Amino acid sequence: MLTFLRRIHLRNCLKRRLYSTETSVDEFTCENVTGSRIPRTKQQFNYMKKLEKQQPENAKLNRVAIIGMPNSGKSTITNQLIGVKVSAVSSKVHTTRKNVVGIVVEKDTQIEILDTPGLVTTEHCSRFHLEPSFMNDPHRSAENADLIAVVCDGSNPREREKLNSGILRILYKFRDRPSILVINKVDLLKSKRRLLHFTDVLTEDGFVDGSQSKSEYNRRVNFDKSRLEKLFQKTEEHLKGELEPKKDILMPTRDQKGWAYFSRVFFLSALTGDGMAELKQFLLNTAKPSPWKYKSALITEQSPKILATNIIREKLLDFCVHEVPYKVNIKIINWELDDLGTLWILVDLLCEKQRHMSLVLGPNGSIISQISRNCQQELSNIFECDVSLKIIVKCLQK
Repeated sequence: MLTFLRRIHLRNCLKRRLYSTETSVDEFTCENVTGSRIPRTKQQFNYMKKLEKQQPENAKLNRVAIIGMPNSGKSTITNQLIGVKVSAVSSKVHTTRKNVVGIVVEKDTQIEILDTPGLVTTEHCSRFHLEPSFMNDPHRSAENADLIAVVCDGSNPREREKLNSGILRILYKFRDRPSILVINKVDLLKSKRRLLHFTDVLTEDGFVDGSQSKSEYNRRVNFDKSRLEKLFQKTEEHLKGELEPKKDILMPTRDQKGWAYFSRVFFLSALTGDGMAELKQFLLNTAKPSPWKYKSALITEQSPKILATNIIREKLLDFCVHEVPYKVNIKIINWELDDLGTLWILVDLLCEKQRHMSLVLGPNGSIISQISRNCQQELSNIFECDVSLKIIVKCLQK
């Protein structure tokens, strides 16, 4: 009976869209918009973008580009900094496929967070037919940023033993911008003493712009005397200006493993939130006097439909196997907010092959049921309202 009523409602919504004029943006009041931190409709989203930009007297701005390898935890860090899930998160690679902008506002300071796709090679893009954004967006974000945050997975031996050459090339190309190193997933390390070794390698013998990180995890590490003396010696050299990045060196050397010019190192676990407060405070403290770029009401540049599409793709990655999630096209057919504040969403999942469709559906529809339930709960949490979600799986292969 409930399914039948939903179908009637969706049909009536479609009729209203076809035969009635579009609702004017002017009809929305602040009460409609501030019902949740994320706008629920395109009209609300456009209304918030058209609101007058209210600048504090001593406005400060910090544009932060978060770059790193796939699955290093960049999106989780972004969500933790903002306090709302604006970036999809999955254990599988390539969840973030293009730049995601998140906005943090505290008192007179605004932070623009640029969450970027994981760095990949040109060969990898060609082999897996990835979008150009995988190659272009990290560089574009670093170019427009005031600060570059390099995220490394501390639980991944390959990432903690050497910075990727793509990351080093970005740091060299934009060496005039300050940068920080964020070692994530330290909760997965059995021995916190190994963090000292990671710092030594990734910062070229442990030198971090004349100082060591004051992270909670770093305080637990016992530094030996010889390393501290070496650090103090390098600090003195740095203060004398002897360790400035060489302007004529444009590319990292083949045997280079780290970057000696990080201004700070942070050890944290984005999943548990441990160490996030210190990182956020650093970003607030390093903001410079500048007009705000975004309206204070906005916390992301993504429209509601794009947010929903990313969440659906996230769940496809979580529940489907192999290449299947990457072969499914997501199309939102209908999006309506009724008078009771319930979102009614109708989505088509378009599969390239019959085999992909069978894997998305699962035995007796078990997989798609799990995807639908989890999407509905996630969207309800994001938009802070009841969500009725109907997903239809279709095959493009005849």
